[in-house]
Amino acid sequence: QAGHACLQDGPKGLHLCIVIAGPQGFEGYAQPPQIIPMPVTTLYPHGRHDPACILTKGDHPFIQHDSWVYYRETRIDPVVEAERFVRQAMWKPHEACSKELLARVLAGACMSRLIKREFCRLLGWL
Repeated sequence: QAGHACLQDGPKGLHLCIVIAGPQGFEGYAQPPQIIPMPVTTLYPHGRHDPACILTKGDHPFIQHDSWVYYRETRIDPVVEAERFVRQAMWKPHEACSKELLARVLAGACMSRLIKREFCRLLGWL
């Protein structure tokens, strides 16, 4: 459900993902319903990042240092696949984000130059 968060196993450990839409059906995609999770990653002082949405400690219980929403890696996942990942402990449900944080993430998606236009179309922003 929009606003829910989960931790996903990645090559360098767990990463926060925030569901920005769903569960619902997105036309042209198989296995409805689907969700649209957006990954969050660490902001390194001299690393490249998308400035559209920066998160800091306190924005979500999992965030312990400056991070950013990695809009380029936004995707659509079938709910059945997400449930399977949770059962297999590849994803770990975490505390939902606040309404304010969800609004910031969505606003950042509208501003980001890295998000694929298909997501803006699917979410009615184009």
